[in-house]
Amino acid sequence: MTTPTPVDVADVLDRAADHIDRVGWTQGDWYMATSEQRPEDCSVCAMGAISLTLTGNPTPPGPDEEIYGQMVDLSDLVISHIEVLGVDLPSWNDEPGRTKEHVLSAFRSTATALREEVAS
Repeated sequence: MTTPTPVDVADVLDRAADHIDRVGWTQGDWYMATSEQRPEDCSVCAMGAISLTLTGNPTPPGPDEEIYGQMVDLSDLVISHIEVLGVDLPSWNDEPGRTKEHVLSAFRSTATALREEVAS
């Protein structure tokens, strides 16, 4: 597997944000679906959106799966960008008072910063 470029990472975050914006956001679980919904059509949390974008499925991968490390790196990058200390992305997503707009802003601003890094 090749290491993703900053632009690749920015694209993943933008697509994850697009899914949340289009379909919906949730807290407390990676995704919320009814029996009639396909996984790609359900509301997701921040990590569920990243998983869906990378794998086509909003369920969490096992820690031994290759994609797991990439997901952790992406989530750590977002947390670092929004300058939150001592919390991981799932916990940040699930904090009381957190909103869909907070998650969209975190993803999109991180993506923008990555692209600006490359451009400079």
